Order: sequence, then structure tokens, then C-alpha cells
Amino acid sequence: MINLALMSSRQAALLPGPWAHDIRNILTAIGLHLDSLARLSGPHGAKAANAAHALIVKAGGMCNGAVAAAGAIDGRSRRHPFDITAVVRHVVDLVAPLGPEGFVINITSCGSPIVLGEQTEVFRVLFNLLHNCLAVARSSTKLRRIEIAIERDGAMTEVRISDDGGGLPPQVAAKLFRKPAAAGAVHGHGLAIARELMERNGGTLTCKTSRKGTTFRLTFASFVSIHVAEGPVTRSLGRRVGS
Repeated sequence: MINLALMSSRQAALLPGPWAHDIRNILTAIGLHLDSLARLSGPHGAKAANAAHALIVKAGGMCNGAVAAAGAIDGRSRRHPFDITAVVRHVVDLVAPLGPEGFVINITSCGSPIVLGEQTEVFRVLFNLLHNCLAVARSSTKLRRIEIAIERDGAMTEVRISDDGGGLPPQVAAKLFRKPAAAGAVHGHGLAIARELMERNGGTLTCKTSRKGTTFRLTFASFVSIHVAEGPVTRSLGRRVGS
């Protein structure tokens, strides 16, 4: 069994190239949706059309984000609390119509865990991972199911994305998170970008693969709200107390 784990405290700004890669992936997915629309009709066709429209809107938003990131002084992510389950479901709704007939994506979540991160960057990570799975499913008869489990364990929340595709060859797994060696390469950036984005958001991205399939694990810092019980001291906060 091959187990890959990568984590770092690097906070370097991502260059425009990776942004272009992710936007290209989205536009590719739109093209596949539209290709499906040419062959389909009825409810399934309408669902694919809605997903294509949503992806176009998302691509525009990411372009705006790229412009904003280019003007940032330090390039670091601005983390805020958000519902990770809602983001996972949003990505699944966008990519699920790309799957071949009989393809299934199941989501299991322990409620609605709130995590800390930059929501658009986390969307990019999830979209990269699921986009890759769907691309394999469309070209292979092995991968027919994805199981996504979201669990909170104290200060951390984990998202597991598992498939039944029979695992990755050792030579592929060994290079999984590496950027392409060739300068100017268009393909091969996706998982390296996903890893960097997780690191920027204070999380980790790991991969475990075997003959049973491949599982990606994403970990996030859980958001913990603090409840302050009301009492004489808290009631006096913000008021002038006479002597």
C-alpha cells in the first residue's frame, strides 16, 4: 500500500498560472456538460445545463479572485469560518452530471461542521479532486462510485474522498503531487495546486491508494465558537461604571 502525506507551513503566493489551470479545468467541464446536452434531453439534460451555467458563473468569480490576489501584499489566505459540507455538496452538484450512466457519489456528514479557511480556495481543491475522478470514470469501466465522508474530531475536521477505481499505479502515485518538470507544461499542475492551497489554509492533503481504490484526506482546523455566560461582569462591559 502506498501512503502519501504532505504538509508544510509555506505561505508563498500562488502565481497566476495555477489560477489559469483551475479556470481551464472549469471551462473543460463546461464543454463536457454542453457535449452531454447535445446528446441528452429531458430532466438529465436540464440538470447538466444548470450545472454548466453555474460553472460559468464560478469561472467569472475566480477570475475576479485572481485579480484581487495579484494585488494582495502578502499573498496569504484570509481564513473565515464556513460550512464545509455545504461546499462539498455544491461541488458535487456541479460535477455529478459529468459521470457516466450508473455513476454514484454519496456524501456522509456528521451534521454541518464549520471549518476555518478561504472558501474559494477550498472549492478549488475539492473541484480539482472530483474533476480528476470524473475524468477517470468517463474513460474507465472500473471507477463507478465515490464516497465522501465528513467528520469532526475535536479541533480538526476531515473530509475523505474515496473511489472504487482499483488504485493508482506506483509510478503514478510517486509523482502525484509534483509539478510537471517541463517548463510551460499545461497539464499536471492540479494536485500540486491542491496541496499548496490546503497548506495555505492551515490544512493537509494526503493520499492512500491500494487495489481497492484511492482515498484523498483533507484536514481543516475546526471553528469553535465561544459562548460567554451573562453575569454582572459581562453586563457591565461597554458601560461606564461609577466609582
